[in-house]
Amino acid sequence: MKKHRPSLTISRAVARFRSLRKPDSFETRYTITPHVLGSGNYGVVKRAIHNSTQKEYAIKIIPRKVLSSNKPGSERYLKSEIEILRQIHHPNIVSLAEIHQTDEYIYLVMGLALGGELYEQLFVQGHYTERDARRIVHQILKGVAYLHSRDIVHRDLKPENLLLKDNSPQADIMITDFGLSTILPHENAVLLTACGTPGYVAPEVLVQTGYGREVDLWSLGVIAFCLLCGYTPFWGEDNPSLFEAIKSGAYEFEEAYWYYISPEAKQFITRLLQVDPDRRPTALDALSDPWFQLEFQSTPVDLADMVKQNMESKKTLRKAFNVVSAANAFQQASSRKSINKYIDES
Repeated sequence: MKKHRPSLTISRAVARFRSLRKPDSFETRYTITPHVLGSGNYGVVKRAIHNSTQKEYAIKIIPRKVLSSNKPGSERYLKSEIEILRQIHHPNIVSLAEIHQTDEYIYLVMGLALGGELYEQLFVQGHYTERDARRIVHQILKGVAYLHSRDIVHRDLKPENLLLKDNSPQADIMITDFGLSTILPHENAVLLTACGTPGYVAPEVLVQTGYGREVDLWSLGVIAFCLLCGYTPFWGEDNPSLFEAIKSGAYEFEEAYWYYISPEAKQFITRLLQVDPDRRPTALDALSDPWFQLEFQSTPVDLADMVKQNMESKKTLRKAFNVVSAANAFQQASSRKSINKYIDES
């Protein structure tokens, strides 16, 4: 039985990465543990140890057979992810250390964020305030501004793709998962591929009018909203009704949950959650928002119990899905039929 030959396009992307090592040295340099850090459409991410330095890494293991299976565009998305990872270096973005490939697998060796997912560690300290939420949002925004300055659009910002560098109280936030990210070919390029996650996807993606960097600012607005109250601003009983809510841009700051939140925080979110993308600030402009300059006159109210309770009782939609199929079906459907069948369970 013939082994699947390496893809030429992926091979070229890997070869262009300067840290590429000789194939026969990879297994002796790293010990891949059984500890699974995460999984996705392409493969699994495991904790690994560099044998000579004992430094820990996260290794994304991608079976080549997945790329050649019935997942349209998988190879193209992986090639784009490699091209993006090899050119980004920022304290708030997970870094790529090395790439290795065999006839059966592609290995992406990345920096390990020891603190785990943001939401899982958010309340470990037992005290959580608006000041803490602001610090988190500011760090994410710095990473997004860096990406946008290099014409990179993440396209899938959500809590699951935000990690903590370590377990310290003031750990840096790390943006990860560039599987849906893309590089704009020129300044005014318009993207058409529909992708994202329910609850965090921007309205212009759903209506398929074309979009750009602004989709990341919308997603960050949703994240900021959720960090301050524990639930997302848009809700629906199913994906079609959720999409309608997102496209309308209708949401509110419920008094019961937002009474102690500053007007500056609410205004910041309002600026980002503009249905018209041209009315949203750029990531660079958002960094100078008055919210980040706010001097709290007293110790902010502890939001930990409220936010945690809302996160548990009003679960945000956490399943990644194929918005390409969902958006097309949404436009073509003549009735309000459910499109849950388009959700990608992987």
